[in-house]
Amino acid sequence: MTPLVLGAGAVGVQAARQLEATPGIDRVFLADADRRKCETASEGMASVTTLGWPLASLPDDVSVVVAALAPGADRSAAEAAVEAGVPFASCADDVEAVRALFDLSPAAHASGVTVVAGAGLAPGLSEVLAAYAAESLQEVDGIDVARFSASGRACQLVAARAARGRATDFEGGALGRPRAGSGRRLVYFPPPVGPQDCRRAESAVPLLARRAVSGLRRVDVRHASPLWAPRLGAWVGRRTQARADLGALHVEVSGSQGRARRVLTLGAVDRIASLTGAILATAAAIVAGLGPFPASETGTRGFAELGPPRALLAELAARGVRAARFDGRG
Repeated sequence: MTPLVLGAGAVGVQAARQLEATPGIDRVFLADADRRKCETASEGMASVTTLGWPLASLPDDVSVVVAALAPGADRSAAEAAVEAGVPFASCADDVEAVRALFDLSPAAHASGVTVVAGAGLAPGLSEVLAAYAAESLQEVDGIDVARFSASGRACQLVAARAARGRATDFEGGALGRPRAGSGRRLVYFPPPVGPQDCRRAESAVPLLARRAVSGLRRVDVRHASPLWAPRLGAWVGRRTQARADLGALHVEVSGSQGRARRVLTLGAVDRIASLTGAILATAAAIVAGLGPFPASETGTRGFAELGPPRALLAELAARGVRAARFDGRG
């Protein structure tokens, strides 16, 4: 099989490395608008062939298209993949990009392929951890997700955009649009990130979490913002420079088990490009038919809808993504 990875940034290169090492994959195409950047990024990867982007058409032997592109840039790539009858996976995490991929769901279903939206840290791993925790509860009341990431120009632009205007949540069966920057909360991420000031931000997590966890009543999403400048709607990263390459996730699931009220907290931390690249590669491998379970459902799906949460976490662990459960002992 031959995946086509679009985008030679940090995430795209990590996804290409992960896919190159996946049994059953013969070679990997890596495409970027900057051909020189693409060739430099692929050094040391013997099975990677570089291409320019955009392409006039998909290569004939491509088995899955993997997008690590700027928000909004993957819609045309997804359309080309669906038209060619090729599965597609994207790590784009903003609301409009995810909605655009779900708009393609009827066409993907008609072509008999699966499109994966939000295969990243949050959305992506966040819904898998939430679904995993929900298995221990009889009833789930709410999910609180917090994300820390400050690496790369693209990541900073997404963070700045998410901090402006309106955030996204899910309350009482409906999507809400509270003010971005509200709901300030101190969140304890796994070390070495540690406690961070977090506030509400725009995110596609509520769209996908309610698909992954049945009976869900509430979803709140916050982003870490060490120096939030609400009047400017921007993030200033002076305090995060020492951890600029790290990504961290905090997922808190509240509900009931019998008469007891329970709150389960899970998290993950690693280099953000390594985390996202591994999650994206896992999604691509599953929809290409290389996972331990087939992606039998066609149309657009969130990453957490590709399989049981324990099986997905096992696949991610095999690629170096390890989640932890907070037990209250530090």
